[in-house]
Amino acid sequence: MRNIFIFDDSPIQLGAITKIVNNYILFKENFLVKKSTQNPHELLSHCCGNRIEKGIYILDLDFHRKDIDGFDIAEKIREKDLLGKIIFITADKNKTQEMLLRNIEVFSFINKGEGSEVLKENIFNTLDTISRRIDNELTLSKKKLFIIKNRSINLRFEIEKIYYIETSTAKAHQLIIYFKEREYQFSGTLSQIDEQYEILFRVGRSHIVNPQNVEAVNYKKRQIIFKDGRWISFSKGMKQEVQKYFESIM
Repeated sequence: MRNIFIFDDSPIQLGAITKIVNNYILFKENFLVKKSTQNPHELLSHCCGNRIEKGIYILDLDFHRKDIDGFDIAEKIREKDLLGKIIFITADKNKTQEMLLRNIEVFSFINKGEGSEVLKENIFNTLDTISRRIDNELTLSKKKLFIIKNRSINLRFEIEKIYYIETSTAKAHQLIIYFKEREYQFSGTLSQIDEQYEILFRVGRSHIVNPQNVEAVNYKKRQIIFKDGRWISFSKGMKQEVQKYFESIM
């Protein structure tokens, strides 16, 4: 879930922007308007006091206060939320220069001086871009994590730390996953894992290996040797496929 924070000192403009954002996220499960306010200090108090991470901040630049401006708000937010997405809204194109001089990392700069429909389109396009990037991040994280979901547990392991997975000889429909210094037994099938994790390689009816942790392959003895010295065997019938695969990556 990504929290959205909106600031504009004009109640009319704040209401318009908030309505646009709420219309956008109506069918989006990964966005939530957490705060919409005319008070910059109220915004900062909420953001900085609640340890927000990867927030989305839509900030007006066209307001006049002696104690704080829009760039000050952005700088304070960036101190607390390094990965947050800052979106500036202004009718003054010249403010981009000041933004560069103050070294503020901004996701988008939206011109609100071109009418309400253009403003809506620009906000929608910006949130679309953020949404796509969130989806890409989730896809990449899923590829890097090995997830075990049973009735009572939900565990995640970094795939790079897995050595191999084998079927249990003691219990049906049970698998054993091996790491460098530990192992873990769980319910599942090798077919499911082979289909779900392309980065892993199935070497037979009983084993799936993580090629990242394979040190060598002895084709004569039909052994796959891991970085810690452990090894597993593969059948004669798999020799050609195993050799073709590992010669292409090693």
